[in-house]
Amino acid sequence: MIDEQNLRELCSSATPGPWSFSRHTCGLNGEHDARDDWTVYGEDGDSVCTEGSAPALADPEFIASANPATITALLDELATLRQERTAWRVTAENAEKDAARYRWLQETFTSDDAWPDDVADAKTATQLDAAIDHATKETP
Repeated sequence: MIDEQNLRELCSSATPGPWSFSRHTCGLNGEHDARDDWTVYGEDGDSVCTEGSAPALADPEFIASANPATITALLDELATLRQERTAWRVTAENAEKDAARYRWLQETFTSDDAWPDDVADAKTATQLDAAIDHATKETP
């Protein structure tokens, strides 16, 4: 599981983004060796981190992309999606209740049984739902 609170704390104490990176070849006296170095810079141009002999250029590109602003935005989006999921669960639960009420109505309406008075007398959707809920609890 992701420790979201820890990530937020790390983001708030890190150098603000956006970040960028620079790749440069190092050498002495004009002689270049095969070593690529890179530096990740903060928005203010200060170095955030540096690495010699980078194993892959994907590393500094990723580090520069995974700056505090990006991580915080991802955490905010995750929180929003979780709230939406909760709302959809409530919607699904209500739909299940409505489906059960509808099935009960179908079964009752197609049988020869008389409608219970509270169902027949319901004037609003809320009253009808409550009456059906009450009647379905009484029906085996």
